[in-house]
Amino acid sequence: MEHKQTQLTNSTDKKMFYTEFTIPRKRKTPRRICNPSPKLKQWQRSQLTELNKLFLQKELEFDLEGIFHGFVRQRNCVSGAESLVGTSAIIQMDLSNFFDTVFEKHIPIDLRTMYGQNADNFFHNEGYAYQGAPTSPILANLALLQPLYEIKTVLTALYGKDFKLMQYADDLNCGIYGDKLTYEDEKDIINIITKIMETHGFSINTNKTRIKRQKFGAMRCLGINIMPTGIQATRRTLKKIRAVRGHMRFSTAKSSVLGGLVTWSQLRHSAGYKQMFSI
Repeated sequence: MEHKQTQLTNSTDKKMFYTEFTIPRKRKTPRRICNPSPKLKQWQRSQLTELNKLFLQKELEFDLEGIFHGFVRQRNCVSGAESLVGTSAIIQMDLSNFFDTVFEKHIPIDLRTMYGQNADNFFHNEGYAYQGAPTSPILANLALLQPLYEIKTVLTALYGKDFKLMQYADDLNCGIYGDKLTYEDEKDIINIITKIMETHGFSINTNKTRIKRQKFGAMRCLGINIMPTGIQATRRTLKKIRAVRGHMRFSTAKSSVLGGLVTWSQLRHSAGYKQMFSI
């Protein structure tokens, strides 16, 4: 790993810095991570409650309830997958280098109003919400409010209620209801989403764009199988559980791994989750 220390430009406190390093990835460009200093990380974590309140307030203002399931308290990939139950097809799209493309200009002006110059402490000195900061995930959600509002507005005008948006981290999914929308409509939806995201400075990884169809069997989304009437663990997860159980006949070293896999296979909601959104 390559390390270097970077001083925050707006801070006079020498302890307010972060360390940068890269993580190698097979056949991919190295992932750049920034680790805030203990003091900076403590400050960022202390702001999470207010940032979450800001997001929930803006989510209501933009009329985007039921779309965001990543980085939001009491929601997770299980609630996200459940929101797509009943759809006949799912368009799956991926945002490239997501955090590195989130800048302060994407965040509602309320952030600067709330924090003044301290808002700079949420961002890298090059201006983006870097991976490694406790506040970057919720800032990424805030950055997606405007483009997702525009996407929802355009798609609603064109297709009424025949679609369902669901966002989880850098995964953007669009569920299609019934069989009213044609293949050409699906291509148009992909183009609409791509153009709006590009207008806001985000990039869709076209190599990861997929369309899953219920008529061909379970639709896997966020590592979960979506069935016509509910969700279930994937065959791959169940196969891993059997493999670990077989290994544990000779050693208990992977008992924690087994516990994690079994818990995941049960597809539990996040603590405190309530079924607030229509499916």
